[in-house]
Amino acid sequence: MLEPSVAHPPARAWTAVAVLFVGAVSSGWLALAMLVRVVPALFPGQSLPLAEALPVTPPGIEAPGADSVFNRPIVVLLAAVDSRPGQSSSLATVNTDTIMLARIDPVAKDIRVLSVPRDLLLDVTYKDGSTGAERINSSFAQVAGRRGAPAGMANLSSDLERDLGISIDYWVMVDFRGAERLIDALGGIDLVIPDELSVANWWYSDDDVTHRLLSFPAGPQHLDGYHAVAFARLRAPDDDLHRIKRQQLVLEAAMAQAFSGGAMNDPLGLWNAYGSAFKTNLPTARLPGYALLAKQTRGTLTTYSLADPVNGAPAVTDRTLKSGAEVLVAVPEALRYWVDVVFGSPGAEEAGSVAKSSP
Repeated sequence: MLEPSVAHPPARAWTAVAVLFVGAVSSGWLALAMLVRVVPALFPGQSLPLAEALPVTPPGIEAPGADSVFNRPIVVLLAAVDSRPGQSSSLATVNTDTIMLARIDPVAKDIRVLSVPRDLLLDVTYKDGSTGAERINSSFAQVAGRRGAPAGMANLSSDLERDLGISIDYWVMVDFRGAERLIDALGGIDLVIPDELSVANWWYSDDDVTHRLLSFPAGPQHLDGYHAVAFARLRAPDDDLHRIKRQQLVLEAAMAQAFSGGAMNDPLGLWNAYGSAFKTNLPTARLPGYALLAKQTRGTLTTYSLADPVNGAPAVTDRTLKSGAEVLVAVPEALRYWVDVVFGSPGAEEAGSVAKSSP
């Protein structure tokens, strides 16, 4: 008895199936490879869980390592400008009262903040493109008066990059009223004021019209936005270097409150609600990734100042210019030391701790 014949697919059909299968697999690996690279590009310091879960990592989809350009530290210039209600709309007379450089490490998940004294004498670019030695806080106004705040911040960024030998990725600018709004949105801040930063009695005005007698005694304090900004702006009766320490204390307290108060549970919501208080060149597409990174740092800050002594030796000296302006001049070795500590390798501070700076 003859067996019934069974129809077999022609060889060409099997070839087509194989090609489709290989194509599908190849497309899958290609898509995965692209995702592995896109994720850290948009979300610094993050990786794709699917790729990490594979028992064997196929060639071409290895996640970017710590040395990858996607995971390099991000440097953000933070500036607060001395603009007030009723002031002329021209920014030509508006200086940057606070200048900080924040270095955010996507791999280590930490933040280092370097304060730049507003009276520090550095090379500043004038509106005609020439440069000269001026207080660094005048860099913004040189260009902003004619071309607006973004141009002023770009000028300040490029001056700091040239003078300090660093690269700045983005800038964020806020005025005092915007800072007050943000701190009030956090519910105020809690901080402990040390004796050397306490203030007895001080007549403060944020509009040069209305004055209030304020005091900030040593010890635990809860400050709303108005009082926190006033405390950070105080210069007399001491000096600008004490004011830097007050600014850093307020920044640390605000970061701590953002996390303890739950604001960082929805950082994008916080930005959407109060982002109008800022000006920035940070692309909107980058916000989700940087918000996640900020959340992962848990608000841990390490603060430094270009005016901090190095091994007990002064990092800046006082000088009076021919114009009568009082400025601070950086000791070159000390300036390089602090730049290396903040923007160099994690061991730079320990490695440089035995190096003396010349006064």
